[in-house]
Amino acid sequence: FPVTILAGLAKEVVDYVLSKNFKTLIYSSCNVETLERDFHMLKEKYFIKTLKPFDMFMKTSHFEVVAVFENRL
Repeated sequence: FPVTILAGLAKEVVDYVLSKNFKTLIYSSCNVETLERDFHMLKEKYFIKTLKPFDMFMKTSHFEVVAVFENRL
């Protein structure tokens, strides 16, 4: 699937995920804006069960976020 760094999920990936019945999705992001955008595209079928920031680069202002999405069904 065409995934670009920092760009979040490509529309084709979102369409594929929504066409399946995955129980859980693990989403790792270094860009909270694209995480939010992608969440809005997935929220009809998935909710965020866990959202956790990780400071992997302690001497910078950057952090990673891991979101665990659960299927609403």
